Amino acid sequence: MNWMMDRTVRGTMLEWMSDFKRLQVWQKAHALSLCIHRVSTRMRGAGYASIRSQIFRAAMSIPANIAEGRRQKSEKEFARFLGYALNSSLERGPREARGPRP
Repeated sequence: MNWMMDRTVRGTMLEWMSDFKRLQVWQKAHALSLCIHRVSTRMRGAGYASIRSQIFRAAMSIPANIAEGRRQKSEKEFARFLGYALNSSLERGPREARGPRP
């Protein structure tokens, strides 16, 4: 039985689609995205605009990719979306720590 069929047999399709919220990795990614949102809104000044935007978009895409991957039809596709989430987390790298250029 494939992964999606196994999921739908045990519960309704709605339950299967929302079960990503039970994943600890999604919960931590969601908490991180909320924290980054709070911090990024405190960054003021034109020099921080692009950094703020990049950090915010990368952080928001992590839980979004996990949720989207969970809705895929196979574990292989889910793993692919987890890779996207990981890449988004790496996008927040050391460049953002430097701040605006003089």
